[in-house]
Amino acid sequence: MEGLELKSKGFTLLEVMIVLIMISLSISLVIPSLARFSKKIELRTAAQKVSTILRYCRNEAVQKGKVQQVLFNPELREIKVQSPKSSARAKEDIPAEDPNLEKKYILPRGYRSRK
Repeated sequence: MEGLELKSKGFTLLEVMIVLIMISLSISLVIPSLARFSKKIELRTAAQKVSTILRYCRNEAVQKGKVQQVLFNPELREIKVQSPKSSARAKEDIPAEDPNLEKKYILPRGYRSRK
C-alpha cells in the first residue's frame, strides 16, 4: 500500500478561509481606534499651532512695542494676525508699507470652536 500514502504540502480551502476571516476581524477592530487616534493627534496639533501663534504675537508685541490683534474666523478656519494699523489701512484701501503686518494661518479640517 505504498501508493496510498499522500503527503500534505499545502493548506486546505477551509484553513485559508478561517485565517482570512480572523485577519479581517482583527483589522475591523483596529481601524476605528486608529481613526480616533489620528483625530486626537490632529486636535493636539491644532492646539499647539494656536498656542504657538499666540506666543509669537506676544513676543512680537513686546519686542516691537506695538499692539498685535489675533482674529479667529471659524467659518474659514483661519487665524489672522495683524496690527491695528493694518486693519485701518485695509478699510481705507491704503497699501501697507510693511507686508508682514498681516499674516494668516489656516487651521486643519474638522476644527470647531465654541462660541
